[in-house]
Amino acid sequence: MPYYKFKNKDTNEISEVLLKISELDSYKEEHPELERYFDAVGGLADPISLGIQHPPRAFQEHLGRIYKQAGVKPKSKRWDIPTVK
Repeated sequence: MPYYKFKNKDTNEISEVLLKISELDSYKEEHPELERYFDAVGGLADPISLGIQHPPRAFQEHLGRIYKQAGVKPKSKRWDIPTVK
């Protein structure tokens, strides 16, 4: 069951509720003072997979060791910054 965040329209208090997906609509009808609250995209994407942030150097080195032991050379380095000429 997922957690849903709700914000109280009067007090701006944010609360989390554990509900089944099938119970969500009835919960919203029973609590008209609450509205769904979305603070971030939870679990759908992270800055590393979106290419916004580089992974930690230790992780990059770990991948390098894996490639070396497997005898495989990576075709391209995903996090290299292209140079402009």
